[in-house]
Amino acid sequence: MIHDILISSDNQYHCIDNGVDKLEYYLISCCAPTLAGKKIANLFTFKHAEGDRIHTKVNVWNERLNPFGVFIKILRTSQSSSLILVYRMEKVKTILQDENIMNFLHSKGYESNNLQDVLKRIRFLLNKSSDFPHEIGLLLGYPLHDVIGFIKNNGRCSKLSGFWKVYGDHKEAGELFKEYNHCRNCFMNLYNQGMTALEIMEKYNGGYVQ
Repeated sequence: MIHDILISSDNQYHCIDNGVDKLEYYLISCCAPTLAGKKIANLFTFKHAEGDRIHTKVNVWNERLNPFGVFIKILRTSQSSSLILVYRMEKVKTILQDENIMNFLHSKGYESNNLQDVLKRIRFLLNKSSDFPHEIGLLLGYPLHDVIGFIKNNGRCSKLSGFWKVYGDHKEAGELFKEYNHCRNCFMNLYNQGMTALEIMEKYNGGYVQ
């Protein structure tokens, strides 16, 4: 369930100046809803360039973002790319306390609903299994019925396709998609005007320009 995570699929924001912090650009263009507190997490693929030290970059940005309650974790990495989760820890922990979600994860082989345990298993599945763990959508804030619908239908027959594929209330999801896109556009506009990710978050953490 990775419909919305590849930056390369978004033609509006594909150009990256060699003089900028590429990870910061990815954070703004792929994770603005999470940075703004409108979404609990985003997932994206970071394409490596020669000389990229992704683990060092992630450590630096964790130091910067953790005070805002935002954390970055590399879930899978290869020579060419890394799959990176950006999440609001406390909000994801709250999601994992939901009884229905706990039962669903248990049915998928998760022995604990502790966030670190869940992330550990997801990393294991991503790196060791040929099957993508679509339940990761729950950590991204996707409704349980949409995650289940995606799995049962193999990604087909959705009512709406946006940040994820919708099998439930497509009108409500459509409004959310509009809000997330508006948020991203606002953050990108501010970034293109010269503001850094931290400056944008300090000004609009929990909200954004209407």
